[in-house]
Amino acid sequence: MALSHELPIYRDIMKLLSLTIEKTKCYPRFYRYTVGEKMVNINLDIEQIEMMKISMMIELLIKYNNDA
Repeated sequence: MALSHELPIYRDIMKLLSLTIEKTKCYPRFYRYTVGEKMVNINLDIEQIEMMKISMMIELLIKYNNDA
């Protein structure tokens, strides 16, 4: 089974987060600390939700395989 950081969704989310952080450095100070911070937090929330969904699917698969 693949490690979570090897999954395409995880890599894509981390790439998006990296790009977001990189681009917010170019924002004016006011926007960097308001809009930029919100954008980074949204990316982190997406990552957390996706990882929870993946772990729940893995648990269901394990349970299904054990029941069969």
